[in-house]
Amino acid sequence: MEVIKLALHWQMFITLFLGIIVGWVLGGCFNIWDNFIYDIGIQFLHAINMIVIPLVFLSTLLVISTVNSFNVMGAYYSQKVVKN
Repeated sequence: MEVIKLALHWQMFITLFLGIIVGWVLGGCFNIWDNFIYDIGIQFLHAINMIVIPLVFLSTLLVISTVNSFNVMGAYYSQKVVKN
């Protein structure tokens, strides 16, 4: 039996086409999985927010608290605004 060797772009096109056909045929069968995947996605986004929001807030607070003088911070900010 001879194995047909296709180029990678043709393999990707064929699997994309087959995925579209299978998804179209079996689209109504996976309502339970749809809700399950949606719930996992929402939980993942909540977990990201639990990590990112405190990290940004605390890093901003740390930068502000390490500045010795607000005059220095104002001068630094004005230089950045004027340059841009």
